[in-house]
Amino acid sequence: MLRRCARRPAFATADDALAWCDAEHGNIVAALRLADTDEAWRAGWRLPHALFGFVQLRPGWTDWPDAHERALTGVRRLGDRSGEAWALNALGIAYTRIGRLAEGGAHLRRALELRRELGDLGGEGATLNNLGELHRRAGRLDLALECHQRDLEICARLGDAYGESISLNNLGGVQLTLGRTEEALATQLRALALIQGLGDRAFEAEVRYDLGEVHRAAGRRAAAEEEYRLAAASAAASGNVHRRAAALVSLTELTGAPADAAAAGAALRELTGAEAAPLEARLAAALPPP
Repeated sequence: MLRRCARRPAFATADDALAWCDAEHGNIVAALRLADTDEAWRAGWRLPHALFGFVQLRPGWTDWPDAHERALTGVRRLGDRSGEAWALNALGIAYTRIGRLAEGGAHLRRALELRRELGDLGGEGATLNNLGELHRRAGRLDLALECHQRDLEICARLGDAYGESISLNNLGGVQLTLGRTEEALATQLRALALIQGLGDRAFEAEVRYDLGEVHRAAGRRAAAEEEYRLAAASAAASGNVHRRAAALVSLTELTGAPADAAAAGAALRELTGAEAAPLEARLAAALPPP
């Protein structure tokens, strides 16, 4: 059975915390698999909850859908409807990220229903944002726009600047896919201003990368290069290894510079196989024949 530690580990820096999570990954998943009593589940389902932000920086953790499935089983066993809504939302995100969109959509729709029943307006907005991203990946761009606009209305009502920055970033991605480049630029700049005010370097890396994509689509090569370099720097400062690698690969595609290619290759070696493969293929295509 799970036990509460007498002392919690203390971390001097964010890098120390990330290193601990990487090292304890297997133990955390094993603890979830061993949970078989109500007492264990009351603690156990909170493990993926507590580590949710970390997993956003480690998209290669392919066992996290299973972890969230187990968390969902636990909260349902306990009759915790708020926890159930959280687990459904997290599962929807996990399945969306690995391309299992039908399953992701089913979990997110149920999470949205439950959060509305509970009167959880902030949770409703977060799930709408996640549904918007799922619709974008599925090519349902009108539905994606609708979800992000509704989420932005909720964020404004609640004064949720962080949620607003995320929804703006995703909305800008939809606008870019639709070819509405200047709208996408304005939207991403709004997201950047908000996230810089909040000091979140990991998410700043995401927004700057997407700004690079907007400038690149508009043919503004110098501006795109600057944003990719800033994205890589913000990602490195926050431990966002996947975004750092993606930014450096995009930079290499843009410049073709050997130094950029070498940096991208080094960054890719920090990733796991599943998340590295698409970026490795892009980098190989950007390099001249040997």
